[in-house]
Amino acid sequence: IVGRKILRQLGVVIPRVITPFHVFHMLKKVRKDLCRKSDEEISSLPHVKDTISEAVILILVCISTDCLIRNKKMLGALTSIIATDITIKKGLSTYSSIAISTVGIFEVALGNKKIGYRLGELSLKIVSEIPAPGIAAAVIG
Repeated sequence: IVGRKILRQLGVVIPRVITPFHVFHMLKKVRKDLCRKSDEEISSLPHVKDTISEAVILILVCISTDCLIRNKKMLGALTSIIATDITIKKGLSTYSSIAISTVGIFEVALGNKKIGYRLGELSLKIVSEIPAPGIAAAVIG
């Protein structure tokens, strides 16, 4: 609840009740954006400039990770997808690789192995370009 309140103050609204429609609508949008850019273009995006976007990506990734542990899959998926969307639009964050790899996991779970593999490879490439040892462990592990 605290994370949602902070995100709302930062301009990101997470629905109170998340349906498959919310998740798949956002996933479709991110897929389109991913199709428009190569992995090289995405991995060479500049580091996100504004601290608000950096904070939003961090909060979304924290919520997503917590949701996966607590088996709240819809919220976990939606927050990872939103973090990936912000990354594609505003630039790379230290935490972008976690969001992208989590979206890759959801894609594989949906049967989209090719997209999932691409996102896994992309997240590893981003980790190698933005040194953050703790993040690398989360993406690789």
